[in-house]
Amino acid sequence: MDESLDMYFASVFRPGSVLLTSGFKGGGKSHTAVAIGERLVKGCYPSVGKVVMVTNMIFFHKVNGQIVEEPPPGVYHITTMMELFPLIVDIIEEHGRDVVILMVLDEAQNFVGGDSNQTNASVMMKEFLGTIRKFRLVVWFLTPSAKGIGPAFRNFLNDPKYPGNLTCKLKKDLAANQRYIEANRLPYKPRELMLIKAYDSEPRFLRVPVTEWTGTLDTLVEGGYCYDHEASATFYVGDGFDWEKFNRTIGGVSSVNVLNTIRSYYAANHPDGVGSGTAPVPKPEMVRRLTQVEIAVNMLNKGMSERDVAEKVGLTRNALRYRIESAGYVRVCQQTSKGVEKCWLLSDNDNRCIQPQTDVASVGGGCLKKGGFSSPIYISRETPENHGIHGSLRTKPVPSKGTSDPSSSGDGDPCRDTSHHPSSDANEHVGDSRRIPDGRYSVDELAEAVHWCIGGGT
Repeated sequence: MDESLDMYFASVFRPGSVLLTSGFKGGGKSHTAVAIGERLVKGCYPSVGKVVMVTNMIFFHKVNGQIVEEPPPGVYHITTMMELFPLIVDIIEEHGRDVVILMVLDEAQNFVGGDSNQTNASVMMKEFLGTIRKFRLVVWFLTPSAKGIGPAFRNFLNDPKYPGNLTCKLKKDLAANQRYIEANRLPYKPRELMLIKAYDSEPRFLRVPVTEWTGTLDTLVEGGYCYDHEASATFYVGDGFDWEKFNRTIGGVSSVNVLNTIRSYYAANHPDGVGSGTAPVPKPEMVRRLTQVEIAVNMLNKGMSERDVAEKVGLTRNALRYRIESAGYVRVCQQTSKGVEKCWLLSDNDNRCIQPQTDVASVGGGCLKKGGFSSPIYISRETPENHGIHGSLRTKPVPSKGTSDPSSSGDGDPCRDTSHHPSSDANEHVGDSRRIPDGRYSVDELAEAVHWCIGGGT
């Protein structure tokens, strides 16, 4: 252990501190935060004390050959301010009031915008930073550009013109790193160094190590953890969370009573618990299955075969399909620049498909739109007879060759073959004003959709 670094980190990671890392995308901001956070959590710098990490970054865990979303021990994943405070209560009660809670927020520019950005999140965060010492918090922002966030989040607290909240800055400057390496004849590469400067000390170069948690999904070993290098992190206030009311409630409360005050506030205003107002808390095994499904669907929609995906997540192809469909996904056909492609989309209770924020969105006529509700080409799960529509389009799927899907008896792949060519039905209803249940497609449009699904058009 480097004793000088141990003492330096003890001065940097004190409750109430605010850190900012800026640098070009792919320059190692997240890597640096995860590497340092891992060593802090594992107790490599004892002068800092017990450290627990809270972050909006996603972590993977490999268990019995399967990849699941799960943070490492001593790390908690959150996406809202609403989730934070009950978690703080639990952490302090478990580890005592000397614990340091390191809160790493990636993609900070998305929720604490620039000088003119007075969003709810940025206003809330300004007020929040004034109270973090009370909660044993150290807040660490990561952003590509310091100018992309307001002065309250990018300026040192002793700035002579516009004082902010920062106590420490970290920056990846490859040119400066190269000069430092050459001047000191060090056997390092410029990407390995990070310039760190506290508000009350001279800057110094820090060599960022490669640690277990900084690996990639492809190199993840059994039982290991790594962070998601590609996911876009998010953070917001939280639906139904009244920050102003909460801040007034805990204001003026002594440090010895603040935990009970937080507990009382949530009991009165969120009696069903955080995030559980509409559904019970799922069992851990169900959470594992859902995250497994999300990972599998993402890989399938990126072009991987079912066989490869099933092998990667440790399931049979039949079990994989069953879990995907049980989670509410339906298979649809969509027109892209490459032609007609099949993909899995999440459907709501009305059989509308919700397009995820991915690069799968197609281009051209009839394409799916990014975000929100979309109108993909698919057949309703309801039987035509229930809605007075005369047609013989089958709703029962044709199983894949050589497979027997345990969940395909009732619902099916909407991009399936049909018992006869759809044009025969379409011709019977030319000019017919009747529409399918949700009223979005005419019979002609429906016939064209089926025609696309069986590969009859370009």
